[in-house]
Amino acid sequence: MQNPFENIHAVCREFDGVSDRAAAIVAAAFLDEILQELLSEFLVKDPKSDKKIFEGMGPLSTFNAKIELGFRLGLLSNWEHQTIHTVRAIRNEFAHVVDGISFDTQSIKDRCKNIVVPVSMVAPDLIPLSQSGEIPPPPTIVKADANEPRAIFQEVVSTLMHTLAARTADAGRAARTTPPDFSMAHEPAERLLLRLKNSLERYEDLLSQHNVIITDENAKCAKDVKRYRKMIHLQEFIIDRIKSAHASREE
Repeated sequence: MQNPFENIHAVCREFDGVSDRAAAIVAAAFLDEILQELLSEFLVKDPKSDKKIFEGMGPLSTFNAKIELGFRLGLLSNWEHQTIHTVRAIRNEFAHVVDGISFDTQSIKDRCKNIVVPVSMVAPDLIPLSQSGEIPPPPTIVKADANEPRAIFQEVVSTLMHTLAARTADAGRAARTTPPDFSMAHEPAERLLLRLKNSLERYEDLLSQHNVIITDENAKCAKDVKRYRKMIHLQEFIIDRIKSAHASREE
């Protein structure tokens, strides 16, 4: 995993002295790359297929697709999801309008006003290290000027790079793995049976928490429990029949 602080400093260097168009496009490209790393950390590892899904006409080749999948997998917060989409929209506007566009363009200014970072989430630009063994004074928080849309945009991108680095670390700890193959015909049915039993147990616990007693007066609850038990009984019968079929085949 790349060092998030190096990435943030790299973006800041890219921002210095470049046009508004270049700043918006480069910032979005950095976020796109980080999102790909985030998804790669979480999904089943298969480097050979990465090109198929992340490049060309692959399902995750676009910035939008990466944002949406990251959110639906629970890897992005609501704020991150909405804010990255706004960065994408700003990038698209700069990329598609040929002339006369900058961060002072009204539509761009309006988008930037909608993605302001709370001051509590702003990290210091510089954290001095101790040179003499003594604890240095607290670093200074410098908030972007509310009247400077480019500064707001840069602050947002830097904050996103910081939070996405943390999301990537979390994703690595919760990464998906390939499940083992089933080896017997009854095993998928047993997994479904376990799901039914767990669902019934959760439902009965919920009724218990609300002091609901299964009686004729609670006809719907009684009907639901009866339906679950009937499905469990049927699934158990199916499993038994599958096992019996294979046992007779082996005799």
